[in-house]
Amino acid sequence: MQANKTIWRRVGFIVVLLPVCFFFPFMLLVIAWLIWTLYQDLKTPSIIPVPPAPTWRDAKADDKDWLVKFCAGCESPAEERFLLAMVRAFDLKPARAKLVSPSLTLEMQVNVGHYRFDFLANGRQVIEIDGAAWHSSPEQIERDRIRDDYSLEQGYKVLRIPAKLVFDAPDQAIHRVKTALALTPHFTRPVKPPSLAPRKSLSRHLNAFAEGVAALDRHVTIASTKHSTMADFKLAISTEQMLLEALVSEVEHDIRIEAMPLLARKNYEVIKAKLETQQGRVGKASRHEVYCWKEIIKPPPVNDAAV
Repeated sequence: MQANKTIWRRVGFIVVLLPVCFFFPFMLLVIAWLIWTLYQDLKTPSIIPVPPAPTWRDAKADDKDWLVKFCAGCESPAEERFLLAMVRAFDLKPARAKLVSPSLTLEMQVNVGHYRFDFLANGRQVIEIDGAAWHSSPEQIERDRIRDDYSLEQGYKVLRIPAKLVFDAPDQAIHRVKTALALTPHFTRPVKPPSLAPRKSLSRHLNAFAEGVAALDRHVTIASTKHSTMADFKLAISTEQMLLEALVSEVEHDIRIEAMPLLARKNYEVIKAKLETQQGRVGKASRHEVYCWKEIIKPPPVNDAAV
């Protein structure tokens, strides 16, 4: 804020001195000097950036507080307790954001894909410290399983140590680590295991495509055969169902007419006869003539079992 006031003051001086230059040309030197100071202030930021405080990634072996910095980088008290036990057991020292000894290289908060490992020993052995409250739910157990499967697919080995064991018996936790490190006693890079699925050649892809086309053709043939074989059978059943529904409706209508009083029934017959005459219907066809349908015959057998 103070620097901004100084800049504006100098700008004001320049504005005031510009008319004076017409009478005293040497004032141009003063104006040039003020412009130069403004340029230097604008070029150099008024706030000097403060470098971030050093963390465990910057710690060196000769730093007195290197262990404190590494403990500060842990994400839980259980991880911190495990780290202290590992430092004592393997006599670890910091080197390039790692803890190293002749027999062990330990890394913290290692990002692999979408996951971050608590610890990574000798480049391949993942060590996760599981808190009971967080890793005991069914959802978290399933997420841990998916995470472990991914780690194995990437060529890592996984060791999970309960936080309770770290607090109650740290020596047993160290023993588990040493047992797991028997398979990776030295620093090695993870190697993805070969895929069990064999690679398909071009001919296999073509054969698979041909088999798919043949299967589709077979499906169409079966559907067409079923339709042609069952067409007459389904039509006969559908026709019979439609005529039966119409016959039932007509019979129910006759029953309602029979239930009418005699006078109302005669009036209905008169009106019905007039309507039939107007519509040109001289005689009424019998029900036997109207309600006739095809004989339902069982479809002929087909040799194809799929049909």
